[in-house]
Amino acid sequence: MKSDDLGFSIWAVGGGKGGTGKSVVSTLVSLALARMGRKVVLLDADLGGANLHSLFGMKLPQVTLHDFVEKKIDGLEEAALDTGTPGLRLVSGANDVLSLANPKYAQKTRMLNAIKRLNADVVLLDLGAGMHYNTLDFALLADTPLLVLTPQMTSLENAYGFLKGMLFRKLERSFKEEHPLYPFLAPALKPAPGEPAEHLVDCFERARDAGAEGMAEWEAVMDSFRPGLVVNQAATSGDTLAAGVMANVACKYLGVQPDCLGAMPIDPGLRRQIDSLKPLSALGENVPAVAAASDIAKALLAREEREAREAREAHERAEKEALDNEQAA
Repeated sequence: MKSDDLGFSIWAVGGGKGGTGKSVVSTLVSLALARMGRKVVLLDADLGGANLHSLFGMKLPQVTLHDFVEKKIDGLEEAALDTGTPGLRLVSGANDVLSLANPKYAQKTRMLNAIKRLNADVVLLDLGAGMHYNTLDFALLADTPLLVLTPQMTSLENAYGFLKGMLFRKLERSFKEEHPLYPFLAPALKPAPGEPAEHLVDCFERARDAGAEGMAEWEAVMDSFRPGLVVNQAATSGDTLAAGVMANVACKYLGVQPDCLGAMPIDPGLRRQIDSLKPLSALGENVPAVAAASDIAKALLAREEREAREAREAHERAEKEALDNEQAA
């Protein structure tokens, strides 16, 4: 669903540790969207470790996110550069810039607000590795957080940890310590010293059974958290099942149901393109990884359309119910 009052969608691509190919997925999905006629801004939010420009065959641009942080430019539109693909622009980060890798709170807030003012149909954020609060906050800015994982067990664990980190950060921001629900959340979010962390679903059931005040708020926060999963570097049909495994674990222990949005195969042609520093935009649409990215983009757009339709229908039902109650009074 489009961001409230913005008129465009924000997607974020992450996945815990590096090495899953999330930057390649971000690039290929943004190219697919542009070829579908969308206006897209791809923003390298890997603060301090930018590399997206390389995937477009570009040297480090003269204007980057660092210029915005240092207030050398007023807005991110000035840093949004043409990529050579109609409809797709890139806001590059900067390599080895300590101040950008560790922005202060005010700098981060300014960046987040500036992202909301970009001129686009879709803004796609390529997140950095790890679970720093900065990374999680960029992820939670998105309508659709997209997690990239590979079939290896270590990648599943890292992606699950990132998903859990996003959800817990969202809950921490929604329910402060003075909130009546916080004592029910604390055993999962911040267990007492020496105590094992409880599963979030158990905390939820305990609060519901106790008739805790504010359960509707908790349910609304959980319902609004709808991450998508993409398996990258899939070598067999069995590898594509990795997303389903993770979705089942997330449902069992966290009470959320991520959407499995597709898989990208191991593609030697793609690897050769990257190793030779040639732009990924030069790859044909019949290349397996490019075709898979197009399917993923279509699945995300279809999900947005479905959610928008459901929201309209819910609003219409609420209006009708209010009108019926008014007439019956």
